[in-house]
Amino acid sequence: MKGAIEWPKGVRCPVVLSFDLDAELLWKVWLERKPSIIDTSQGRYGPRVGLPRVLSLLRRQGVKATFFVPGWVAEKYADSVEQVVKEGHEIAHHGYMHEDCSMLSREEERAMLRKGSKVLERLTGRRPRGFRLMPGKNTFELLAEEGFLYDSVLMDDDQPYRISVGGKPSDLVELPVCFAFNDTAYFVYTFGMAKPLLTPREVELVYKDEFDAMYEEGRYCMFMLHPQLIGRASRLAMLERTIAHMKMSPGVWFATAEEVAEHCQKSLPH
Repeated sequence: MKGAIEWPKGVRCPVVLSFDLDAELLWKVWLERKPSIIDTSQGRYGPRVGLPRVLSLLRRQGVKATFFVPGWVAEKYADSVEQVVKEGHEIAHHGYMHEDCSMLSREEERAMLRKGSKVLERLTGRRPRGFRLMPGKNTFELLAEEGFLYDSVLMDDDQPYRISVGGKPSDLVELPVCFAFNDTAYFVYTFGMAKPLLTPREVELVYKDEFDAMYEEGRYCMFMLHPQLIGRASRLAMLERTIAHMKMSPGVWFATAEEVAEHCQKSLPH
């Protein structure tokens, strides 16, 4: 375990609320079979109902967040993406069709990166600087070549670090995630899944315990949430209680992934 990062003055624990706006594509990831009409309707719930609830919560709490959006979703739900940007949140790259990069050739992956970036830049007015997707053997080298600031998908640490490219630390920052802060571990469900749904109260205990432990060590917390899952009313109420709990601790910095990565890029040694 590496030593704790020196955060900005007065900050003990950065907290990033990140939301993967996968819409129907979430079920392409979770299911080996073709998603049913019911599965895809769950996906549509994200931009239609869950996202407005999420944005309302963020306004009430005065918190900025990061939204990872596939290019296909951004095109289909352009009004939703524009509203996220209007409210001051970060939009980051999430593939074009939520691809598995390990299944793409180097040139296919580069084309996907550029296609997704082009869509997001057209809708938001700026190129995405962050990326989240299942990586392949070429992913990190391509992200560095394409000028990305950070990636956020690996689970080999609980604090940010520089990603090695070609055997050397690069300017590309990894913002690690973990399933404990991922709502799919508790709430994703469809017919035939041999896993139970957990109650919001059960998940609330996990979120608070994980945060308290990271806060004690002066590390950071990256929540990986999905509007179609966390956007259900009872679950969003739980998330709001969790935010209130975190706000009770001095030195908590609610930041976008980009803000945390920028700080780490400047402060992490090569």
